[in-house]
Amino acid sequence: MSETEKNDPERHRAKMTKRKAVQDAEVAGKTIEKGLLIVHTGTGKGKSTAAFGLALRMLGRGHRVGVVQFIKGAWHTAERDALQKFGDQLAWLSQRRLYGNLDRYGLPRSPRGLATAMRYGQQAPAYAEAFVPLLKAGQIEIVAAVEGFDGPDVLLADGARIQPEAVIAATGYQRGLEPLVGHLGVLGEDGIPLVSGGSQHQSAPGLFFNGYRPNLSGHLRPMRAEARAIAKAAKKHGR
Repeated sequence: MSETEKNDPERHRAKMTKRKAVQDAEVAGKTIEKGLLIVHTGTGKGKSTAAFGLALRMLGRGHRVGVVQFIKGAWHTAERDALQKFGDQLAWLSQRRLYGNLDRYGLPRSPRGLATAMRYGQQAPAYAEAFVPLLKAGQIEIVAAVEGFDGPDVLLADGARIQPEAVIAATGYQRGLEPLVGHLGVLGEDGIPLVSGGSQHQSAPGLFFNGYRPNLSGHLRPMRAEARAIAKAAKKHGR
């Protein structure tokens, strides 16, 4: 700021407004989306500080940030300590910025933070970008946990009863199928379902399993095929 602008705040404000208008017009003209690579290089200090400052700004804007830091030797870095200490808070702020407050939709903050889940449970976040808009639009309703079944009724932990067309149990990183369906005779001695995909066990018609038959290509490819088979069989079963 020049001495003239210091003595004339209005002149400085008008200059900044004009500069911002030029910048906004330049940004508006950028219609092609592309990646951005920022390289901090040179001798001296400040490169890591600038990089982590930018990462923090991106988190505040609700963007996803990954940090890969190459350390010369076995140095102990304060940046890693900070991310481990405040990782849950930073992840929560990023989630809040990106998706807003979901408490009113029945989806409160998880008691276990994202950084803690990744570090101790090896559980990575699952992003489903279409989920939140559908939740806010009322097309997805969050209900209490399922505790059992009574004929066509699904019994919930809060005492409510609902009658959905289908119940999908995502068992997560540990199967735990024995307490769920072990009494139905649909599991082998190793706890793996005896049927998979569109097949149904004679002792439990209408019960389908997906994701328990991986091959060398991984889980996702066979799961897609099994999901299509289940959809066809479930539609036929519901008739």
